[in-house]
This record gives sequence, C-alpha cells and structure tokens, in this order.
Amino acid sequence: MYPIKGKGDVYHIFIKWFASVKTEKGIKLKALRSDNGGEYTSNEFRIFCESRGIRREYTTPYTPVQNGVAERMNRTIQDRVVSMLHHANLPQGFWAEAVQTVVHVINLSPNTAKGLKVAQELWTGKTPHYDHLRVFGCEAYVHVPKQFRQKLDFKSRKCIFLGYGIDGQFGYRLWDPKTRTIVRSSDVIFNEKIMHKQPIKEVK
Repeated sequence: MYPIKGKGDVYHIFIKWFASVKTEKGIKLKALRSDNGGEYTSNEFRIFCESRGIRREYTTPYTPVQNGVAERMNRTIQDRVVSMLHHANLPQGFWAEAVQTVVHVINLSPNTAKGLKVAQELWTGKTPHYDHLRVFGCEAYVHVPKQFRQKLDFKSRKCIFLGYGIDGQFGYRLWDPKTRTIVRSSDVIFNEKIMHKQPIKEVK
C-alpha cells in the first residue's frame, strides 16, 4: 500500500511498485486494469505501459463491479480503518497509518480465495510470524537512548502504537502526543489492555 497526497502521484508510485516487483520476483506484468480516471489515462502512463508490453484494461464508466476484487478490498480496508480509528480514539488524520496497519494484517491473514493460504507466504515463500503484532492505538512506552536524556530524565516516554516499519524500515511506528511526531523504535514495551483516552488534535 502506497499512501499518496494527490492523484498526480499515481504514475510515479506505479513505476516504483513496478520496479520493486520486477527486481524482487522477476515477474512480468501482463495487464493492468483500472477505471478511467485521468491519473491512469495520462499520456506518460500510456507510453510507459506500451513500451513494456503491458495491456491496459479500462472499466466501463460508473461500473465498479468490473474491477470487483479491487473494489471489495478497498471497502474492506476502509471499513477496518474506520473501526480502528474509532476504537483507538484517533482522528482521521491518522488514516494513512491505519491503512498501512490494516494491509499488513490482511497480508498475514488466511485468504479463502487462496485456500486459506497467507498472502505474504505465497509471495515470499517464507512462513510468516505473528509475535510482533500489537493492538492498534494501544499504550506503548518507548525507550529513550541515554545519549538523548539527562541523568534524571525518564528512561522511556509514553506513546501510541500506530503500526509497523514501512519501505524496508525496521521497528514499530508510534505517535508521541507531546512532541506531535512519529517515532520509530524496536525497543518498546506495550500495554495492549489500555487505549489512550485523551483526544488528539487533528494531524495533516
């Protein structure tokens, strides 16, 4: 999943995804199905696909059922994001973090369409692990390295768990309400029975 700020980013994100798939799996993309949005029908997008023999398939306008698998998955992700943000008492500004976490969990879940096999295992050929999974929005205490604190400072700071490292990053992603920044760390103690109670200002 690649969060974007605007539809104009779609072409560049697609190139990034295409390169990663080709490098990691050596798979040749044969066809790409999408709606008729301008982000998919631009001249540069068309030229890129034609030059690599990628067949373009465009659904009939206002007929999302023709791309039913993607549309159903979008709905599933959206419903889970809404539920998770509500349960964690987090504003909509954290939607991208919630989506990343939802997709991560889906990729680790048995898929009925694949005979209850796990998507990540099918893709990587490796048995997935689940011991790193945590409750979205739970209380988390991040260790503060000694080089960043004075002798009498606390050795940890309370944060909110948001998700997992992305784009090759290790560790967990957490929100520090005091500094209003995202922290990434692998040295974290979780209290999954407690969700934060204080409302958080909207983030952009």
